Amino acid sequence: MKKVFYYLLVALPFLLVSCDNDDDVFPRVKMSLDVSGVTIVDGTAYVVQGDTFKVNDVMVAPVDSNANVVLASVSFFWDRMFVGSTVVPPFYFAVKTYPEMEGKHLLKLRCSLLSDGYSPAIAVAKFRIKVVDSADDIPNGDPSAEFMIYPDFEN
Repeated sequence: MKKVFYYLLVALPFLLVSCDNDDDVFPRVKMSLDVSGVTIVDGTAYVVQGDTFKVNDVMVAPVDSNANVVLASVSFFWDRMFVGSTVVPPFYFAVKTYPEMEGKHLLKLRCSLLSDGYSPAIAVAKFRIKVVDSADDIPNGDPSAEFMIYPDFEN
């Protein structure tokens, strides 16, 4: 009886290790933001000081497959400083700009992603924001450009 118990005890770690599916690579996704209060030129969002920069919706979609990918939560970082987190779609976020904020800034989103048949993943996307003094300081560009990026994954 001791031998059987010993063999079961030795086999337990092998059973636990065999249940893991970390070899599956999470599907490649693209992330896009529905924003307002900004003008997007060459991948940079320009905001006139005094206006409010708003992220109305955060969306993800698979690029290479038909996988069903959903956002579980989004954490927002402004200039590498944590400013908030939400688990409620559409993942709204707003920043009121002030004259002291004039210049270049970085908006970082850290998103928890879920998909059928894959382990949960963390995607990180960074967007460039530039606060300008007036609308005349915004360069000419395509005002209908999409604010989209292919995020990196954290381990």
